[in-house]
Amino acid sequence: MPLPPGLETAANNLLRGLLIKLTHDTAAAPRPQAAENPVAWRRLMAYIQENLHDVGGVGRLAEKAGYTRSHFSRLFRAHTGLSPRQFVINARIAFAKELLRGSTLSVSEIALRAGYGDVFGFSKQFRQRTGQTPSGYRVRARA
Repeated sequence: MPLPPGLETAANNLLRGLLIKLTHDTAAAPRPQAAENPVAWRRLMAYIQENLHDVGGVGRLAEKAGYTRSHFSRLFRAHTGLSPRQFVINARIAFAKELLRGSTLSVSEIALRAGYGDVFGFSKQFRQRTGQTPSGYRVRARA
C-alpha cells in the first residue's frame, strides 16, 4: 500500500536524518586505543608484565589494544622506542634476572616462569641480552 505523497517525503527525510546521525555517531564512537588513552596504555603494559608466561604474539596485543597488527607495532615503537617483541623480551629477561638474584629456582623453572618454552632458547636469549649465561649471572649477582 503506497503512502500519501506528504507522508512518504516525511518518512524519507526522517530515515535520511537517522542514517546521518547513525553514521556520525558510529564514526565518533570512542575506540579502546591504548596510545590515545594513557589509562589503557598503562593497562596494556601491566598486562604484558603480569602475563609474561603467556603474552601471546603481537597480533593478540594489537587486538587487545584495538588496532591492526602493523598500526599497533608502529604506535608501540613510537611510545616505547621498542618493537612489541623487543619489549616483551626485555621484560622477560628483567623478570628472569630478579628470579636468578632472589630465588633458588632452577634455571629451567625460571625459563618457564618468564615465558620461554625451553631452557635452551631462554639461555641463548639471556646470553645475547646480558653477555652471560643465566647461571653465570646468578653467581655474579650473589657475590
